[in-house]
Amino acid sequence: MRRKMTTLGNNIGGRVRIGWTTLPTHEGACEFARAMVEAGLVACAQVSGPIASFYRWEDRLCHEDEWRVTLKFASGKAELVTTWLKAHHPYTVPQWIAVDAAQASMEYLAWVMET
Repeated sequence: MRRKMTTLGNNIGGRVRIGWTTLPTHEGACEFARAMVEAGLVACAQVSGPIASFYRWEDRLCHEDEWRVTLKFASGKAELVTTWLKAHHPYTVPQWIAVDAAQASMEYLAWVMET
């Protein structure tokens, strides 16, 4: 059975948001991703890496291998996701960047909104 979903994208909070953070270990990144899905905060979490990160911290140039966690969630959950991330992230100043998806299929949007 097919459902017609022509107005879902116009609902308040009816957008998919994509967020990225990084963690220092593969195991930690997987645990972090799984916990966010289990908590019902995100519809999907993907772990990729290692990636090479270069940054300045306390006046030093640093280079570390990290694992990127990509999160997909309803924009209406953005504040909850951010609060949880800050409370559970191992870094003092975690990378947290999130943007609204410019385009998503109606079926994917509906799935994200239901989770």
